[in-house]
Amino acid sequence: MAESVLTDRYLAVPDLEGLSSFQASAALLTRLGDCGKMQRSFVSTFGLELKGAALCLRNDEAHARTAVARLFARPAMEPLLLTSWAELVAERPGLDALVLLTSKLCNGEATLASSRMRTRGDPEVGTTYYAPRHQQAAWLDLLVQGRERIECPVSQGYFAYCVTILCHPMRDGNGRLARAMMHGAWARARVTAAPVIPLGPAFYQHAGEIGETMYALSETGNWEAAFSWIDGVVSKACDLAEQVARA
Repeated sequence: MAESVLTDRYLAVPDLEGLSSFQASAALLTRLGDCGKMQRSFVSTFGLELKGAALCLRNDEAHARTAVARLFARPAMEPLLLTSWAELVAERPGLDALVLLTSKLCNGEATLASSRMRTRGDPEVGTTYYAPRHQQAAWLDLLVQGRERIECPVSQGYFAYCVTILCHPMRDGNGRLARAMMHGAWARARVTAAPVIPLGPAFYQHAGEIGETMYALSETGNWEAAFSWIDGVVSKACDLAEQVARA
């Protein structure tokens, strides 16, 4: 039997046209606001992701439980975001501050990628190459350019996540940084004032879909499809926040 040939994938940030077309539902915007009201202060969000992850361990799917369990071996997200909150919500966050935040999130020294990042995560796919070097280097500029085209404040967070994942600007910790950038984008747009929903466990429950979603976005330039997928993940993060509040 001939061996199957794995196909490499090359990602890139697609054209920014059409970014303003997606509108998150009014119901989701309301839910994000309600999740913010559940938290009395920024400090009251501490441990929210870990509590949400604990709830996710009840999931019947073994791969989802395994992915979510990784969060217990990593530093808690919310206290670290507080130390860098002013930078995250700035119109153009400082690069040095984001490298420092990523170091904290990884519990080790983070460095900027010096070449196009690549990974072998899916056994059925060849090597995935993230955005080319010129886009990787222009990561923060792309964030500003795209944000100016997006009317929906919730979608501004989705865009920050997608571009950070596609550019993969750090050698490690890009997923954690992307979720932090989503929280920062929402705070800048006055959607939330703190990390009021546990994005980590919600995304980890769908870890196998992230690569497919980013690849499809890179290939088709369909921002609306990518944002719709993230919309579903965020809705589940709201579910977790509500469950934590009731626990």
